[in-house]
Amino acid sequence: MKQQNSIILGRLIATGTLALILLSLAGCSSTEVNLANAAEQALTALTANKSLAEQFVKDVKQNVDPGDPQYQRIMGAYEVARDEYNDYISQVQATVKGGKSDLPQAQSLERLNQKSLEFISTAAKGIDPGVANRALKFEKAFVFPSLGVSTKSLSRDARNLLADRVVADLRWKAWSQL
Repeated sequence: MKQQNSIILGRLIATGTLALILLSLAGCSSTEVNLANAAEQALTALTANKSLAEQFVKDVKQNVDPGDPQYQRIMGAYEVARDEYNDYISQVQATVKGGKSDLPQAQSLERLNQKSLEFISTAAKGIDPGVANRALKFEKAFVFPSLGVSTKSLSRDARNLLADRVVADLRWKAWSQL
């Protein structure tokens, strides 16, 4: 229930922000409409990523003894993934503010995906050791979207609003905050 509430809240924030941006775009061009659609899809994916990671942390906290060495390994994997993810969010934020469409390069996305997958794989094994014996595929668990279009056509205020009020809210929290 809490996970659903956080997903709904994230989508409401994203939708509200996008509505404000769209209202500021009198006579939207097709590029601006494409941007709004791409931003909505990206924000939905990033909100889902955050919710998934937070739910794994909460499940680990409920099902794994903090004194168990596996708990520390999972926490460490989360911290590494969180740092990579938050760096990605910072890069996205800078890209949006600058009115660009070039999001993080393939190498940093590959590392981000690898660290995120390591976290959920380690967490899943810690929650249910039988997971290690199954052929689970986590490759599609996280989605790292590209806007695909430039945000330059948005006003500076709209870009800043999108970057600061939405993207900043997508940062993963510290383990102790969950």
